[in-house]
Amino acid sequence: MAGLWRFSISLGLSFPFQESGVNGWTVKLRDHIIQPKIPFEAAILAHFDYVARNTDNPFVLIGCASVWFAFSGMCRDAHIQRSYLVKECRAAWIFHCVQGKDKSKPYDWVIPRRTISGDLVSTKLMAVIRRGSSSTEAPWLLSQWGPCTTDPTTNKYWRDAPLSPVQMKQIRIAILALPLLSSS
Repeated sequence: MAGLWRFSISLGLSFPFQESGVNGWTVKLRDHIIQPKIPFEAAILAHFDYVARNTDNPFVLIGCASVWFAFSGMCRDAHIQRSYLVKECRAAWIFHCVQGKDKSKPYDWVIPRRTISGDLVSTKLMAVIRRGSSSTEAPWLLSQWGPCTTDPTTNKYWRDAPLSPVQMKQIRIAILALPLLSSS
């Protein structure tokens, strides 16, 4: 929670941290095991932001969106893929995850409209997510691409299926291999 508070202060946002929906659950589960995620380094986050700002390739933007969701929304990949967009606000987007870590409790999570580069990049990233799903299927945000599932830069079409964790890893590796940030 402290990370979200510092992040919102640095962006000049005012999230309602006192509300229980934002604050999280206060009761710890008996079988809960803390499994910390390896944090993104600032240079890696800046690289993904740079790539998103300088590309119009929707398949690359999906990979950048996955990193932005994981970092800004403090959300694991599995929870991103169990979520759907609830509301667009002036300063953020609100998502709902239908199944939390303990497999039962749903929760809401928030993505700020502003990335490191500003509002334009976040609008590009939000343009590539899956907006709607039928009431009979499970929600997911990031779609698979084809025909090559390992290299997002060479793809031609979307598949109507959720992006798998393996593909999410592959796209992040491919984007990290793109040219480094220039000093100009």
